[in-house]
Amino acid sequence: MIAEPTTKRDQARRELARRELARRRLIPFAAYADPKVAKEYHAPHLQLLAEKLEAVERGDITRLMVFMPNRHWKSSLTSQKFPAWFIGKRTTAGQPHQVMIVSYGATLAEEISTVPRDMVRDNNLFSNVFPKVRIAANKQSASSWGIADIDSGIVEPHPCCVAAGINGGITGKGADLIVIDDPVKNEAEAQSPAVQDRNIKAWTTDIRTRLNPGGAVVLVMTRWSEGDLAGKLLQRAADDPEADQWDVLVLPALAYTENEREEARRLGIPVPDEDPLGREPGVALWPDKYNAEHHATTKANDEAAFYSIGQQMPRRPGGYLIGRKNFKMLPAPPDEGIIRWVIPSDWAMTEKEQAPKGRDPDYTAVGLVGLWYPDPKVPVNVNLIIAAVEREQMRIENAKRFVKKFALKVQTKIQKQPSIMAAQDNIDTVALDGLRGDPEMLSWVIRSIPRRYMPGDKVVKSEPWRSRAVAGRVYLVNDSWWGTSWNEAFLLEAEGFPKAAHDDQIDMVSVGWRFFALAKPKKKAKSYQG
Repeated sequence: MIAEPTTKRDQARRELARRELARRRLIPFAAYADPKVAKEYHAPHLQLLAEKLEAVERGDITRLMVFMPNRHWKSSLTSQKFPAWFIGKRTTAGQPHQVMIVSYGATLAEEISTVPRDMVRDNNLFSNVFPKVRIAANKQSASSWGIADIDSGIVEPHPCCVAAGINGGITGKGADLIVIDDPVKNEAEAQSPAVQDRNIKAWTTDIRTRLNPGGAVVLVMTRWSEGDLAGKLLQRAADDPEADQWDVLVLPALAYTENEREEARRLGIPVPDEDPLGREPGVALWPDKYNAEHHATTKANDEAAFYSIGQQMPRRPGGYLIGRKNFKMLPAPPDEGIIRWVIPSDWAMTEKEQAPKGRDPDYTAVGLVGLWYPDPKVPVNVNLIIAAVEREQMRIENAKRFVKKFALKVQTKIQKQPSIMAAQDNIDTVALDGLRGDPEMLSWVIRSIPRRYMPGDKVVKSEPWRSRAVAGRVYLVNDSWWGTSWNEAFLLEAEGFPKAAHDDQIDMVSVGWRFFALAKPKKKAKSYQG
């Protein structure tokens, strides 16, 4: 049967229907305005993303995080097509429509901004969908562009789109929609505590204050670090019900396995019980472009980068250097053999409430660590026991009381007074001097290890006991023996080391191990006695 040729009237009706659908929905708009790649926008993951963005435009979602692999068109839809559609739809309806595009630097933000600007200014297809929206002749810069009334030619008093670096300063500008796309340049910046502190401060004191009433924020980024902007915002949401609560769309390159799903939740990423697209574990997000074999090759080349960029997890399952599977568990310190005990400590002097707004200060960490010889006749079989750990963010006077209380509890638990040790630096020396002067601590050995005996960075210092953990010779005592829940916090920090926001417990164990190494008698060499 031969189909009847369509008439011009049919074609006109079809065209009007396409324009109307493009006015209402984001994916039809993106496909209509960019017909050469229209097919790509109908990929299932982009359709799901578009549903979230449409909810943002309606006001149903006011805080949205999008975690998705690179080269999967998340920025094309979120930071380019969506702002143009948002401005066109809201302007046509007479609704607030000011947009702000933020990135790690002003140059990138302006590059992103040029796409929706050029679409409004030069794309006739955009004009077909939103005929009453046009660019203002005197407001066309990439950093700040506006629109004019199509009939009167009057230019809106405020730019409808501004672009800025996250720390570039946007004082005096407001927004109904803020799109933050890649707030850090690379992994090195993402791992920098200074950059992390600067970005959360920019959010708190600058970006968030620019939101107009009812305004929305969309954050799109790669999860390189647990302490990045997304991580800090999610932690705030978990800690404080009054803080911004985020709708989070996580679409990994390969659908999560159950192990990966559990790891993501330990990292504070709210992932659902099943894949949002209904994928089975290991199925690729965009198989027509990047199939599972492609991702397997990427993972083989750099597993850590794959989990950050592809799986949107700032830590791979099992940890970077060590993981929870490397630690054996004991219900209590063992009775057999010989155990040499020490109380190592790592001191920090900032109370969380006293820290600059948005900053998560370091902890004072103290532990009970033992060198366990199950059979004293076979000293090569020595094991390390981590029996208890406590940590707090506090000032020095409280920290000294905290460590003293821990030491007295140790004495009660094991009927011994192990040496209290710290690395020799300014903070630890001052803290230990104060602890020695306490009347209740006069009978205790309180020493610091000279710097020359602890060379190298944190990774180097921890390597000896980490290698023992990999060999299955590091034991954790179940926290029920000590009476406080510390096992999970320690394991999370161990798995995140050296890329996690905190490493105080790791440093503390390194002090304990170094004490044992130095206190061990050596032939033809003077030993260090703690």
